[in-house]
Amino acid sequence: MREKTKALVLIMLTVGFSLSLVSCRQPSYYPDPGQPPSVDTAGLKSQRRIEMLYTEEEVIACAKLIYGEYGADWVSDYEKAKVVCTLVNRTNSSRWVNYVGSSELMVQLTYPDQFHYIPSFPCTERHYRVAYDVLWRASQIAQGCEGITWETNALSYWGDGSINHFS
Repeated sequence: MREKTKALVLIMLTVGFSLSLVSCRQPSYYPDPGQPPSVDTAGLKSQRRIEMLYTEEEVIACAKLIYGEYGADWVSDYEKAKVVCTLVNRTNSSRWVNYVGSSELMVQLTYPDQFHYIPSFPCTERHYRVAYDVLWRASQIAQGCEGITWETNALSYWGDGSINHFS
């Protein structure tokens, strides 16, 4: 009886091993495992890379502009953003580009008697965050992104001592 059990176990092991070899064999329609599979990308859109078009110096300058023009703590970030939006709008306006002589942000910002900007103004974290946000959105818009919110299309503003009025 013992011989029959040994023979039966041996047969079962042999059959099991043979089946595992058959099931683990790679079908011939799979590519060589050393090569990556080829993928047909015809018709797919490639992801566009959006870049920040403004320098760190320009972001800091805009934060200082916010401080000078609308720095009060009680003023909302939305209202503060309008100041930078107005500056960016001027860089895209032929009227203001012709008047100032340049579409560069820093030239528009530092043109005499236009903005209350002094380079020695502090750059607070809040004002930096607002300035960066506006300039990042301006970069996205300039590179063709759609659906980006923009606080104002104004090219100028004036203050009454409490709030700024944009036009």
